[in-house]
Amino acid sequence: MNPGRGGVLGLGGEAAEIEVTVSSVHLDTQSSSDSLISESDDEKPPFKNEIENQVDEETEKLAVEIMDFLISSLGVSVKTYLRDENEENGLYFEIEGDDAGLIIGRKGETLRAMQFLMILILKRQLGKSVRITLDVEGYRDRRINSLEVLAENSASKVIKSGKPFRLNPMSAFERRVIHVALAENTSVRTESKGSGLRRQVVIFPVRD
Repeated sequence: MNPGRGGVLGLGGEAAEIEVTVSSVHLDTQSSSDSLISESDDEKPPFKNEIENQVDEETEKLAVEIMDFLISSLGVSVKTYLRDENEENGLYFEIEGDDAGLIIGRKGETLRAMQFLMILILKRQLGKSVRITLDVEGYRDRRINSLEVLAENSASKVIKSGKPFRLNPMSAFERRVIHVALAENTSVRTESKGSGLRRQVVIFPVRD
């Protein structure tokens, strides 16, 4: 057995060698990141009250180091920028470069995994909860716009048919975009149904 040694930011270094017996292991970054948010938080606007922000100079410096470490570990050709935001919005990183598309992943899965990992490391290293937002060349805004269009089109179908409409499973962030997009539409209401990767938004008609 080798106790190993720590590396930069608690990452890297020499891994400890231990004997373990594994019966079943499954890593689900979406479910893990969603677990930071209670299911009732689906109904809240995107990012609001999701994480209590504790941004200071120490946190910002460590977040930049973590980001640089992750990018270098991925071996991609990109540049990252920490955008000026107020503390209520946490830390907002923009990513640009030839390989930027590789960081998005399928439906933003890689971005969400990186965000979750950064939040987790900051929590473990500093004991602070900080909202991290990663955006690749405007992907986040484009995704929000497409979800808002989807919400409006789906609501129109529900109003016309008078029947509930179930959207495809989405991440917690995407579900909240749908909820907020239709929050002021008095002809429909939205609910999140299911759990984990199968959790999805259902749009219901409002009966007079």
